[in-house]
Amino acid sequence: MAPSNPNPRNAPSNKYTPAHGRHIEIAARVADDYETSRTRDRIAYLVLGGAAMAMVIASGYGFRIGDFAALRDVWTVAGPFAGAIVGYYFHRSRRDSL
Repeated sequence: MAPSNPNPRNAPSNKYTPAHGRHIEIAARVADDYETSRTRDRIAYLVLGGAAMAMVIASGYGFRIGDFAALRDVWTVAGPFAGAIVGYYFHRSRRDSL
């Protein structure tokens, strides 16, 4: 029969044990990411909505004057932001639900 080991520091599962001092129990609180996720979603919707509104205004302006350079300029600025947001939310490895 194997001898029992009452000291948790000397347990075989503890590969590295402190040489001095005593064992300290640390109770970690798991942070809920729901509020952070909601805030991030709201910011993303605000950026995408603002970009869409700017593109609608620029396309109306372009239709009125017959030149769509303003729409191209708006898309040049808003496109990378929209791509980054869409790439984040529709990435293959993302596992949480919106």
